[in-house]
Amino acid sequence: MAACYLKLEDWKASVDSATACLDCLEKVVPSATERTDAPQEKQQESGSTDSVVEITCDDEEAEQEELKRLQKVDERKNDVMRIRAKALMRRARAKSQLSGWGNLQGAEEDYKLLASMDNLSLDDRRIVQKALRELPDKIAKAREKEMAEMMGKLKDVSLTFLGLKSVSFTLTNTLAG
Repeated sequence: MAACYLKLEDWKASVDSATACLDCLEKVVPSATERTDAPQEKQQESGSTDSVVEITCDDEEAEQEELKRLQKVDERKNDVMRIRAKALMRRARAKSQLSGWGNLQGAEEDYKLLASMDNLSLDDRRIVQKALRELPDKIAKAREKEMAEMMGKLKDVSLTFLGLKSVSFTLTNTLAG
């Protein structure tokens, strides 16, 4: 869905859809950062460990079934990692298009996470590297722009407050006099 929203240039919906996808994928196979914090027992139960597993069965048939099960777990993990990379790419692109300081920082975080992944195609890797080179300047400009806008609004509020204060002071003096 995030890809469709990107085509429609509905950036917000694309970000929301990609984020929902990433949340669901996290339930299927936790990302590497969460797995390192998880207890070892839980990792082995879910089959999401990167360690070498020794199959120790006396029965050759049971050994083959365990091998097939482990291969399916690996395939599932690879599928999830591929989909996670696509969702991150889509979310990062949409956040970049939304602009704004916060969105650009979020895009940079997604691109940094993508840069650490080893399952990206060469084209995707080039896109990530290009974005990581360009985003710091865009983030700085957006931050400066938003800070200037905030300072302008703060000045307007303070001038309005001071203007009301002087009007009430003049009114008080007029009524008293």
